[in-house]
Amino acid sequence: TTAALPENAEWRGSPWALLLLGVAAVGGLLFYRRRKAAAKRRLQAFHYAGVATAAPKASATHFEDVFAELGDAPQEQSGGADIASVTARVVEEDNSPQAAAAACIELGDYRGAQQIVEQALREDESLTLQMLLLDLYARQGQATDFEALALQMEFAGVEEESLREIDILRRELNGAQQHRTQQQGQ
Repeated sequence: TTAALPENAEWRGSPWALLLLGVAAVGGLLFYRRRKAAAKRRLQAFHYAGVATAAPKASATHFEDVFAELGDAPQEQSGGADIASVTARVVEEDNSPQAAAAACIELGDYRGAQQIVEQALREDESLTLQMLLLDLYARQGQATDFEALALQMEFAGVEEESLREIDILRRELNGAQQHRTQQQGQ
């Protein structure tokens, strides 16, 4: 004999509908888990590919340490005539702040490039200029400025590719800071 159910607990639907609902729930769960696992595999593949193929940029202090060991320290450029003439020529050819900043970077004048990009960002907050400024902050080891701009960009909702580039720059910056800390400890 079966126990009688209270009147309000009786389900009047088809048992097939209940079975179909259960199958749909299990199917949805499997779909979700597969999608989550695929996303995780893509992220790991990107991470491993980035680590295997990307050569980290050495920081300026790392180069200075290498030259100090060799005994031939490069002369510090103070933004003299060479930088001014090259920058002026580049700006005449390509009237963009990215080109002027690239010329300064080629000559090792990171501060000059930073000033050019910061000035350009006051007029145009393009993603390209922001990423260039992040790169300059990372090269110079300016962690506070880097994190402030990176967090601002992350909260503004930049694209996934830009977030990956920010993470790569952040790892390079942290690696350079650890290198400096180890050098100071010795």
